[in-house]
Amino acid sequence: MDVSVEGGSIVVSGAQGSVAVYSLSGAMVGRAKGGSRAVVAVPGPGVYVVKAGGKAVKVRINNE
Repeated sequence: MDVSVEGGSIVVSGAQGSVAVYSLSGAMVGRAKGGSRAVVAVPGPGVYVVKAGGKAVKVRINNE
């Protein structure tokens, strides 16, 4: 699974199963189907937890 940031979205490549994105408070902010490329728009800058295929990764989105 490869996680990157493009603009205000989190892009997940090669995830198995669904992709879920959570705020640090635990609220789900987005969901997408896994596969070759899943894009989840997030509400703004901050730190998010991306969960997919039994793995979890923290991602930081900065103001641009």
